[in-house]
Amino acid sequence: YEVLLELVNNTTHTATMQVLRHEDGTRSGATILMHSGETISLVLTAGLPYKYGIRQHGKEASLSVKIWNDTLCNIRDVFVASAP
Repeated sequence: YEVLLELVNNTTHTATMQVLRHEDGTRSGATILMHSGETISLVLTAGLPYKYGIRQHGKEASLSVKIWNDTLCNIRDVFVASAP
């Protein structure tokens, strides 16, 4: 069955999101530009792993998800979670 991953740019800066298509993190997927306040909805197969690269304001974070229910993800939280 399918679920939605809603990715929200809840920051004041633009961000880009790119699908990482290979296990080694190679960036061969399309890049999506998200302006402040924008939301994109991704349709995923429940329980399968997905990887994304998020870039914003000179920073980069990797987002790995495996979800079974519709899920909301804020860009700000991605960068807070990846901070050392």
